[in-house]
Amino acid sequence: MIRKALFALMGLLLCFGVANLQAQTSRPASWLPKIEFQKLPQFSKITEKKAQEMYTYLSNQPCFPINKIIPSEHCVARAHAMWGLLHQKKIYSEKIWALPKKDCPEKKKRIWIKYKGKKYAWCNHVAIVVHTEKGRRVIDPASGPKAVTVAQWKKNIHLQDDVFKVRFLPGYRYCNPLERQKHFETKATPFANCPFRDDAFEKTKSELILQREEAKLETPQLAKACQ
Repeated sequence: MIRKALFALMGLLLCFGVANLQAQTSRPASWLPKIEFQKLPQFSKITEKKAQEMYTYLSNQPCFPINKIIPSEHCVARAHAMWGLLHQKKIYSEKIWALPKKDCPEKKKRIWIKYKGKKYAWCNHVAIVVHTEKGRRVIDPASGPKAVTVAQWKKNIHLQDDVFKVRFLPGYRYCNPLERQKHFETKATPFANCPFRDDAFEKTKSELILQREEAKLETPQLAKACQ
């Protein structure tokens, strides 16, 4: 009798385990899972070749396809997604911010790029920085075709040193205090609501949805894949 009861219990536990495993495996894994850390790891030093490989990798993400989107906004979300994707590969990066020294300057003094023949001007910009054996390299697919030095990045975005300043901040910083000041608040980009951190990538993913919708790229399949 006892033996039968034990076999029955083992059968129930086995069924529960299989059902639980099926439930876990049926849930789609997030392409950008939450990052949890007590202490920020030291920056990784990678080779120049690896930096270029990461540029290619980050330039070809289906959730923010840089060759199809409109780069006029959402650089904050793109940079944060890139930080998370590099973190998954155990490459610990930082961010480079181009911020005006005063208020958002007049149009002719703003940073700008030409993308697919059209000019886009910004009051501020952010990109990912990796550390290589030869120094920092900026990964910014919106402004150039490869990972570049900081000096070259400034040229690529036509940064005027008398108008803008460059700041390096940890990659986990979604927005920074300077960027959230009053002169950055606009109807298009309400930075007052921009979080200091976004370790779970909730804000990041919602901004990338908007970016894909603006470019008329969003589909049910893509929305599911980019959860």
